[in-house]
Amino acid sequence: MRTRLAVVGMLMLLLGALAWVPVSCTLGLSPDDDSADDDTGDDDTGDDDSAGDDDVGDDDTAVLDIAPDVSAGEEHTCGILQDETVHCWGADDDGEITPPHSLYTDVCAGGNHSCGVRPDGTLECWGADGQDQSTPPSGTFASVTCGALHTCGLTTDGTVQCWGWDEYGQSTAPAGATEQVAAGQYHTCAIRSGGFVECWGQDSSGQATPPSGNFEQVSAGNKHSCGIRADHTVECWGFSGYEATDAPGGSFLHISAGRNHTCGVASDQNLQCWGCDEDDHDLGQCDPPTGTFIQVDAGEHHTCGVQTNGLVVCWGSDEFGQSSVPQT
Repeated sequence: MRTRLAVVGMLMLLLGALAWVPVSCTLGLSPDDDSADDDTGDDDTGDDDSAGDDDVGDDDTAVLDIAPDVSAGEEHTCGILQDETVHCWGADDDGEITPPHSLYTDVCAGGNHSCGVRPDGTLECWGADGQDQSTPPSGTFASVTCGALHTCGLTTDGTVQCWGWDEYGQSTAPAGATEQVAAGQYHTCAIRSGGFVECWGQDSSGQATPPSGNFEQVSAGNKHSCGIRADHTVECWGFSGYEATDAPGGSFLHISAGRNHTCGVASDQNLQCWGCDEDDHDLGQCDPPTGTFIQVDAGEHHTCGVQTNGLVVCWGSDEFGQSSVPQT
């Protein structure tokens, strides 16, 4: 489940003198309401054995040369190119990898739907809409984040709006000035003005009960959440099975909570992932490639990252082509 452009801006400030040379490219694309931000599944996906026969994808790459933005959903992935067009790949049961022809500054991949922010700040969504998760409100937005069956956006005036399935209250955002918002499977977390985290929605494993203190980034997964504190250390809360909340020590620049795994960009720009277990379909989603990164986004059983040279790399399950990044 993913974190968007506001966090990327924070990363670039933290990276300081990082030299990143964009590379132009042309992509050749490769190819339900019951659904990885970066971001999903049934109410108890920890017991879902449906992905046991997933293929494990190689480390496929494509070029993403805008301020980096890649989002891993349940069984599909979306990214933005230098020309501000969106390309998606993976499962397409409901049109979730078929974006409207438009330009975008932010994108998110959820369960069986995707959403993007246009340059004028308006929202557009595509894919499954049985719970109105693809029917965004009017207004102007700075970022958007997709859960399994709901979606949230951060407006340009710093408030949160959510829409879609609201069985657990995940789409009923409390009022308050907000710096960042992250939609998980059936819960949502936000960093409020002042740096503290507030979460709402399903809290069956404590995933919506954040610790106190100041945070710079938060990410909501399936039944766990993780955040980067002001001192750049990581803290996770919620479902502790599969070591999902056992964050490593050290400092981090970016974090993303997926189904039951989490990945982060450490201060040396290498990736670290944790939370995979053979009993939870370990398909390689916790085995990142070598290299230096500026963004990572964890989906259900796959993960994607943006390298410092602008290349997108995905790993883990590739049953639906979600880890097969379109080639240049």
